[in-house]
Amino acid sequence: MNLFRNNNKSIAIIILFTILITLLFIDKPFHIDDLYVISIAQQLSQKPLDPYGFEIDNLNSRVNALWYTDPPLVSYYMSFLLHFFGDSEKIIHFGFILFPLLAAISMFYFSRRFVNIPLFTTLLMIATPTFIVSSHSVMQDLPLLSISLLAILFHVKGVDQNKSKFLVLASIVAGLVFMTKYNGVILIFLMTLYSILQQKYNSLKYLTITAVMILSFFLHNLYYYGIVHFLDSLVPWLVSGKGISAGVIPWLKTTAILFISNLSYIGGAIVFSPFLIWPFVRHKSNLKALTAYSMATFILTLILSILSKNFVSGQYTVIQLFLFFVFVTSGLLIIHIFLTDNFKIIKKLFRSLYNFKLRILSFKERKIIFLIIWFLVVFIFNFTFAGGSVRYNTMLLPPFVILFIISLKRLKLPKNISTLFWIIFTSTLLLGLALGYADYQYAETYRQISTITNKSEYGQIFFLGHEGFKYYMEKQGAIFLTSYEGKIKKGDMIIRAPLASPSVLSQSVLDNLVKVGTLEFNTNFPLRTLNSEAHAGWYKYGAGFLPYSLSNAPLEKFEIYTVREDFEK
Repeated sequence: MNLFRNNNKSIAIIILFTILITLLFIDKPFHIDDLYVISIAQQLSQKPLDPYGFEIDNLNSRVNALWYTDPPLVSYYMSFLLHFFGDSEKIIHFGFILFPLLAAISMFYFSRRFVNIPLFTTLLMIATPTFIVSSHSVMQDLPLLSISLLAILFHVKGVDQNKSKFLVLASIVAGLVFMTKYNGVILIFLMTLYSILQQKYNSLKYLTITAVMILSFFLHNLYYYGIVHFLDSLVPWLVSGKGISAGVIPWLKTTAILFISNLSYIGGAIVFSPFLIWPFVRHKSNLKALTAYSMATFILTLILSILSKNFVSGQYTVIQLFLFFVFVTSGLLIIHIFLTDNFKIIKKLFRSLYNFKLRILSFKERKIIFLIIWFLVVFIFNFTFAGGSVRYNTMLLPPFVILFIISLKRLKLPKNISTLFWIIFTSTLLLGLALGYADYQYAETYRQISTITNKSEYGQIFFLGHEGFKYYMEKQGAIFLTSYEGKIKKGDMIIRAPLASPSVLSQSVLDNLVKVGTLEFNTNFPLRTLNSEAHAGWYKYGAGFLPYSLSNAPLEKFEIYTVREDFEK
């Protein structure tokens, strides 16, 4: 691994590898929440200071764009690309390669402060399915990771070396993180945490720069809209979207489901699952833990098998139940390992807090504590507030991968440990590329259906469904039925995409429709990322507990209807 110690060669390898895994899917159709980023970018190209001054279609109605829960920085970048280069998928995705590159390079320099094999650590992060699939979208998750890593890198360097220029840069970049995605507030906590752990309290004053940037954005919101977008959009989303408004029991139920889903995401969509188990069970204590967690997960699997008999999407198959068992068990075990491997350090931390003497902890121990708290805070945040999708776990990747490498290196493995590292990397990469392809296939169904149905003999085409389906159907002149108000004529066509979150029509409208057929998009490739029949919930935990699944279920089954008689909607 001598190559790993040459920074210039390492950076070159990282850049080439990152470009390769992104260029492979450069023509990927826009899908999921890409639509919202594009819509706000189009608004910004007309009114650069007014990102939310228009109406937007959510899943169920047409609303003011202030409803959208993310800040506009990524859309600003998108508007730049749209203005100068157009809306071609290839051009836009090529422009967004900036973010995986920034994340990868920042990870190299950041991980170098924790492990002596930063190149391998960085390559492993890039190879994870969570990173690869996220790098093929224009949603905020990869930009959030990349800008956050840059901010943390500057802050850690500034704190460790007492260099104010890096602390200033870190605080400015942290302000940009908040403008990228609101859960970037976690970054501010992490920066504060690192300063406290290193007892460099003076470095916290630079966060006033971040505070000024955030306050300026709030004042902009008040001037243009009379409200603070951060509060106006997120509070209703938390209250209704997370079940809080329904009472304690529904909220606890939602939290429990999200907890299990996030365990499945950690166990199934970061490092290839067998390597979250096999190397570590050589130790008897870990083998005992695996046995205990396996028993608990087996009970959960049985419960899921019984309950899923009544699911609209059907019962989980044996293969899908096996994947659920493996993913959740792997997730539980690796979290157990991170905590027990560092139990003495954690115990030491609590003792130092009790005695108000952080100096008890060594510099190395403080860095480990920083990574553990980073991991736990994001994990807890994801199953209590923001979770429900694998893409939210991008912020987990740096601490997870570094802690994973540290735990691996603590094992008394044979001398050919480098061979094991490359096996882990290769298997994780192959899985990541396979899921990238599976997700490409799913997204492609919506681009294809829009061209197939773009024929004059069909009359006016309406559609039910959102996300990438909506983007491509509207490009072909179809009308989003959910928010449409007006006359619908006899013979008009309505196409419904079940996996694209279609709204529910009233019974009177349904009675006036005739189903003329179903158009299935099938593939021999066995992986599914979002498919309720396969119980794969990469983007939506409501589709299933699995981040991905093995299934021959159709990628999408479009339902096609015609209108019996004219009616007004």
